[in-house]
Amino acid sequence: MSHREHRSVRTFSIMLCALLVVLVVPYKVPTAHAFASIYVNVATGSDTTGDGSSTSPYKTIGKGDTAAFLAGGGIVYVAPGTYSVASGETFPIVMQQDVVIVGISGSLDSVVDASGSGESAFYCENGTSGTGLESLAITGGNTNERGGGIRILNTTGDNRPTVRWCRFTDNHATDSGGGISVENAKATIVGCDFEGNSGGYAGGGVTVIGSAAIASISECTFNGDSALTSGGAVQIYQSTVGIDHCTFIGTHGGDNWQGGAIAVMSTGGFYLNDSVFSQCSAGVGGAVYIDGVGFAQIYNSLFDRCTAAMRGGALSVQTSDLSVYSSTFAGNTAVTSNDTLHLTSAGFQTIEIWDSIVWDAAGDEVGPLPTSTTYSCMSDDAITGTGVIHSDPLFVSATDAVDYQLRNGSPCIDTGDPASMLDYDLLGADRPLDGNGDGTARHDMGAYEHPVPVLDRLQGTDRYKTACQIWRSQMDAADTAVIVTGENFPDALAASALAGAVHGPLLLVQKNAIPAEVTTLLSDLGVTDCFIVGGDSAVSVGVEDTLKATYSVTRIAGGDRYATAAKVALKVEELLGASFPGAVFVATGASFPDALAASPISYATGMPILLTRTTALPWDTTNAIEVTGATKAIAVGSDKVVSAAVYTQLGSTGSIIKQERWYGTNRYETARDVATKAVAAGLGKWQYTGVATGANFPDALAGGAAAGSAGGVLLLTDPVTLSPAASGAITTNKASIFGIYIFGSDKAVTAPVRTAIDAIWP
Repeated sequence: MSHREHRSVRTFSIMLCALLVVLVVPYKVPTAHAFASIYVNVATGSDTTGDGSSTSPYKTIGKGDTAAFLAGGGIVYVAPGTYSVASGETFPIVMQQDVVIVGISGSLDSVVDASGSGESAFYCENGTSGTGLESLAITGGNTNERGGGIRILNTTGDNRPTVRWCRFTDNHATDSGGGISVENAKATIVGCDFEGNSGGYAGGGVTVIGSAAIASISECTFNGDSALTSGGAVQIYQSTVGIDHCTFIGTHGGDNWQGGAIAVMSTGGFYLNDSVFSQCSAGVGGAVYIDGVGFAQIYNSLFDRCTAAMRGGALSVQTSDLSVYSSTFAGNTAVTSNDTLHLTSAGFQTIEIWDSIVWDAAGDEVGPLPTSTTYSCMSDDAITGTGVIHSDPLFVSATDAVDYQLRNGSPCIDTGDPASMLDYDLLGADRPLDGNGDGTARHDMGAYEHPVPVLDRLQGTDRYKTACQIWRSQMDAADTAVIVTGENFPDALAASALAGAVHGPLLLVQKNAIPAEVTTLLSDLGVTDCFIVGGDSAVSVGVEDTLKATYSVTRIAGGDRYATAAKVALKVEELLGASFPGAVFVATGASFPDALAASPISYATGMPILLTRTTALPWDTTNAIEVTGATKAIAVGSDKVVSAAVYTQLGSTGSIIKQERWYGTNRYETARDVATKAVAAGLGKWQYTGVATGANFPDALAGGAAAGSAGGVLLLTDPVTLSPAASGAITTNKASIFGIYIFGSDKAVTAPVRTAIDAIWP
């Protein structure tokens, strides 16, 4: 294909995107003169005596929905609770025109449970652009037809109901669309989670069917959804669908059928962008099956360890044209035909592969050979073409904690198509970048663009300004910030998990004053809420009152450092809910280095850092373990700081069934061990490596949390000489490190330390 033809293909993609982009516009709120706000509360409401106001709500969603419709449209605000047959709900709940039903808390604790009804949870016919669902948990729908969770059908004109930020679990449809069915209708599905839904025929998560059907599915996650036949997660039949920024994990189509994640059939075009498929399976097309599609395009996507019992471990394409751009296929297998991408011989069709990596363990990668392969890395030597290479792509990790980003030195860096027009990668990073440092930016092969290696110092003239500078490098906006003292460490050690739970910065203040830089940063980020961690001996009441003049403020404090850490852990468990990881770190409360070494992982995963005395677990710590229901405890530090007696006591505390110790002979080795084991466990990555002094706490306190917000790790060093532990970790993992960030000025981490890092990396 010529570059001119190449661009015409991309023009088709742009046209298809234009067709679909109108569907991701949020639903249209009814006009002001017809707008109603209706409140529903299963615990306190009444359909008989209530009037739908916030002080006298209705009891059932159905009643509130009807009331909003009769008022000319509006929003039904659903309070937390479970709405079921037992509570008086009648299923399916009819989604009325111009009515949006919203879980009022936004935390998915408004649960619609249709179990035992034998019906869909919701039914929407002739819906408008003002019809929608938001922030609801929908479960237990079970219909003999389509759409176990929601059935949407027969919209007219440009009307398009919207479903966003909802969670669908354990819904079933005997026909298809266990979670959602869209039939001859337009619909937008965005930001939803689907788990354990099933289709008796097809489309375990979503079915889109009918020549009038147009749907956009974006920013959704499908986990463990299944169908007896085609499309374990999504079935598309005779309809136009775009799928963007979605993740498919362990979805399953029939063992003798097609499309472990997606089956798309008999339609003019199909567009798949920025999506991840991991360990999906079916008989044919372990991830995606395409049949009778005029033109299909796949951009910036990852296919990881998908399997087919017969053919097409990742993709199977029949009687269709397919173009694959900037995607990565790794570890996929097909039992019978041993091919990653399978192309049948029936009908007129082409497969074109551009700027991609197809690197699988065995068999023919594409069978039969693709029409054209250009600027791609293929493990099958039989596949040739302009710019095609057959060298190991050097993934960061293709084993247990898989990471298909490219290591430094990969032959796929800066060797993609010089004329490629994509301007971002699977993670949203800019393309092209000068990843090999030769002075010319050029696209990489595969789904991930390798960043320009960075060795940088993030600093201010004092600890408060340094913390602000660190966080400015990491985020542009945040709703919530965590505030701790910068004057001493005890209360602040546990704050990282809380900052991670609210996706906010961890900032330092003086006991009796808020530095101007902190005030400015809070404003610049758009913060509305603050948590103060520590008592008024750490952060004074005066500082709290100053914050309260602008923000909603919550203080978390205990009688001592151990109680404060325990209260933080309980708040983290409350905030994360079902996402709480069920594991905790336990570190000494007598000093700071070990707890701070764990802080990036604590931020990223929500694993609280609990504190202990050297020889005995405080009551507050054991109570926090029991109340959170944690089943795993990781002691950070040697038995000199977390004694053998404490470690033994941990094993018999609460629900703990597994324990580990991450440690070294000193603080620097412990930080290295924490980073190494966290990466091995898939809890962090070397790509972002922070370096801070191990001689004082403030820079590591803010920097460790910030490293966690980037999914990275933290190493500690002597302020004057790069510690052997940090040097060894950087040297061993240099190919996987994309950026090293020194936290603090050269008074905290001196220039010779930076020079030593520069000598061994990249």
